[in-house]
Amino acid sequence: MLIPVCADSFCRGVVKVGAVDCEAEQSLCADHGVESFPTVKLIIAGGRGEMEYTEAKTARALHDFAVENLPTEVVNLRTKPHLEDFLSGPCKEASSGCCAVLLTDKYETSPVYKSLSVQHKGVVALGEARASNKIIAKEMGVDDFPSLVMVCNGEPSVYDGELKAAPLTEFIGKHAKKKR
Repeated sequence: MLIPVCADSFCRGVVKVGAVDCEAEQSLCADHGVESFPTVKLIIAGGRGEMEYTEAKTARALHDFAVENLPTEVVNLRTKPHLEDFLSGPCKEASSGCCAVLLTDKYETSPVYKSLSVQHKGVVALGEARASNKIIAKEMGVDDFPSLVMVCNGEPSVYDGELKAAPLTEFIGKHAKKKR
């Protein structure tokens, strides 16, 4: 059975995993072109399509496939003008009036942050300054990497929790409920 494969902590908060009984849901399976079993499909968030997974059905291989194909709405903030454009554009345009800026020492966007960006698209904008970008860090008032700064209606506050899927989802979700 494949369900336990991604019930593991490395998928939790990043991808959702489900199963369909094609005997009971014949029209759904036909709509998605399922003709043999087991079939693994990746349904990409936001109506961006789907992909069939045909590689080894191991936890690591499934994880890698899901992570490689995660969509993202994270804005890469490389310079002070990028930050200013982000704060005056996507941040103000977000329905909550909030945005989050992750300042990280990494060079790639984490799967958790990509997933959060899609979950909160249009509600909370997510930006990221990579590779210990000291210019952006100074503008945001932080010295340590990684740090997350939430800006709501122009007011920044530094997140002091754990940078893991569950607490970040709760924290960003709380801000997503804010109204201007």
